[in-house]
Amino acid sequence: MSVGVTVSAAGPAAASNASSPCNFAVLIAVRGSGEPAGSGLAHSGRVWTSGGMGGQISVLANKMKAEAFPTYFESLNYPATVANYQGSVSAGAATLINELNWLATACGNYLPAVVIAGHSQGAHVISDALGGGLWPNGPSLSTKAKQMVRAVTFFGDPQYWPTEAWNAPYSPSGYGVFTRNVLVRNDLSTYRYWGWTQGSTSPSPSWNSKIRSYCATGDYFCQKNPADKNFTIHNSYRTTTMTIANNWIRYVLTSAG
Repeated sequence: MSVGVTVSAAGPAAASNASSPCNFAVLIAVRGSGEPAGSGLAHSGRVWTSGGMGGQISVLANKMKAEAFPTYFESLNYPATVANYQGSVSAGAATLINELNWLATACGNYLPAVVIAGHSQGAHVISDALGGGLWPNGPSLSTKAKQMVRAVTFFGDPQYWPTEAWNAPYSPSGYGVFTRNVLVRNDLSTYRYWGWTQGSTSPSPSWNSKIRSYCATGDYFCQKNPADKNFTIHNSYRTTTMTIANNWIRYVLTSAG
């Protein structure tokens, strides 16, 4: 299955502000289709330590670097190709699963707070990795790996569905260009925390999703809008949306529970 997914100008990611993934938080960035690879392969070649985040997620990473808590930054080494889209997604999902399983054992008894952010095809990769989209022919996440996932953000998700509990407030009502498997959707719904939503005034805690999906009105892929054929809207998340997403991530990591 092929699709003309986004090609954006990508700014290189700056250096990590934590030298080890065992400090506090880890951001794993998953770029969109056609965006440049990174450099500085690590963890048996699964991730890059410089660049490779894409033009959208690199903005989020830079905002996270200004936070008070230490974070280790890495980007997923996967094809991000258009010509073999589904093969690229599957390869990325397998690599992400293996990286998460490794992180779950790399720090001994300590589990880092893992944040995963993906734009366009990157969101599709994350969805399949966390939601069991490779079953029964690929690797699966360990229980510890699932536990350490603290926050997930999708931007311009091509599998966007308007009624999902994890959609950001005021999300549009259209549908993405692809349909997410119902079993994957069910698995994604299990990534949740007990506490309060950002801005809540309720006296009582509740279960809330660890996932937040951002879809801009008129986006080519998450709203199936052919008028955005130049991907202007699809590549617009680097502006105010990344500030909003960073605020949500900070809240989930430090104040939600």
